[in-house]
Amino acid sequence: MSGPDYEAAYPEADTPELVDEFIRLFFWQQELATPGAARDRGGDEATREFLLRDAAARDREGHRHELLWLREPFALESLTNAQALADTAARDLQTHDLITREAFVNGALGPSAREWKIAGGPRAYVRQEYRAWRDAALEHEQAQTLPGRDDAGEIVDVYGRHL
Repeated sequence: MSGPDYEAAYPEADTPELVDEFIRLFFWQQELATPGAARDRGGDEATREFLLRDAAARDREGHRHELLWLREPFALESLTNAQALADTAARDLQTHDLITREAFVNGALGPSAREWKIAGGPRAYVRQEYRAWRDAALEHEQAQTLPGRDDAGEIVDVYGRHL
């Protein structure tokens, strides 16, 4: 499978706690249900970020249930439900990316790539996209806080002041 593995996609240091993420997503979903809210918040790009973060949270929850089931295989219904929710959220993200003609896709392989057409493929697509989105966000954050160089090559702070 071409997507990153679970640990590479969701490193503990850079990934919000699952409960915190579900709470954020709940309130975000309530906000998006308000007429015009998606447009006000950034339109398709904001909707895509919501779908990505929701799919990633559900993928993480599905993975948590898979690990629990491996240790104590008694909650098969819970595992099946978590996997179904993760699969559905992953397919919703892929569908959105296809409808928007991959305008916000960050990973190397688009949503229609053959690598995602196997069992577990849609969830691997989510991992690819979440990792690429997270890496871009961290890079942007660092660019906002680290010194850089101006056109003349002089070192400047984030406000353009010479150091």
